[in-house]
Amino acid sequence: MFIIFLIMIGITILGAVLVFLILYFLGKIPVVNRSFLIASVIGLTAGIILVLCETGTGNYYKSVKSWPRIDAQIIKSEVEGKRAVLPEIFYNYTVKGEKYQGKSDLATPGFGSRNKRILTARTIVAGHPEGSVITIAYNPQNPAESTTQLHPPWNYYGKTGFGLFLILCSAQIIFLRLPVKRK
Repeated sequence: MFIIFLIMIGITILGAVLVFLILYFLGKIPVVNRSFLIASVIGLTAGIILVLCETGTGNYYKSVKSWPRIDAQIIKSEVEGKRAVLPEIFYNYTVKGEKYQGKSDLATPGFGSRNKRILTARTIVAGHPEGSVITIAYNPQNPAESTTQLHPPWNYYGKTGFGLFLILCSAQIIFLRLPVKRK
């Protein structure tokens, strides 16, 4: 995952350098004032931090892909919450003769209108009644740790993309601030 991160950063910086060189040879390099430079340094830092934080999430889901999968029996299924209404699915599973219990919201996003969240939660709960079976992955080193989400959540990609966007825009402004001969 770290290699992918380095490749994404490299592509981002390469793109910023390419745009800078095109502007330089066209002779249309804009003047960047100090406020934009400070904002771009802050944006570059925030983008790098955001991408690094999401690298940890990516590594976690990369390890989840290698976890064993088993069927778990749903013992309780209900709609929970007052503001962020989400389904809660409680399940039991057995690993090497030991019984464990877990719970999940099945990665249901907690945004949208209240009626949509309630409708979504009720639909999910209706699709997962008590006694039915759900596939989970469990950590072989700690079987009490389990998950129903086998891939990164939707916001992982949004945060990573936004972080890369911040890096690209900020790097571009910083490159435009470099001392060059303006035509």
